[in-house]
Amino acid sequence: MKLHFWTLSSVLLILIILFLSFYPFAISEKEPFFKHQDKIAHFLLYFSLTFSLIKSFKGELFLVNSFFLSASISFSFGTLIEILQPVLTEYREGSFYDALFNLLGIIFTLIIFIFEKSYFGSRN
Repeated sequence: MKLHFWTLSSVLLILIILFLSFYPFAISEKEPFFKHQDKIAHFLLYFSLTFSLIKSFKGELFLVNSFFLSASISFSFGTLIEILQPVLTEYREGSFYDALFNLLGIIFTLIIFIFEKSYFGSRN
């Protein structure tokens, strides 16, 4: 049986994002390390999810249009979470800026793959 590292990583990241998005963390009175640190977390999580999905779809599942499919899944997943947070919980609210930083993480991943493909793909 072949271990599908990137597919398992994608599933794990989805579960982590769901947990972090819906778990009722205690609200701390302490100041955050820096303002808007949660936006960095959104960027990094969706960067990682999109990266993992691309690697999974291209290298393990051999799906066509892996860039478009990965970006679409990540964006739809993030947007759905932002919509469902205020609907399913009383302690979370959806945020346009969270969704924006999700999208920026997704776009940054695509830029890296496009750059890597155009720069390193031409060499044999």
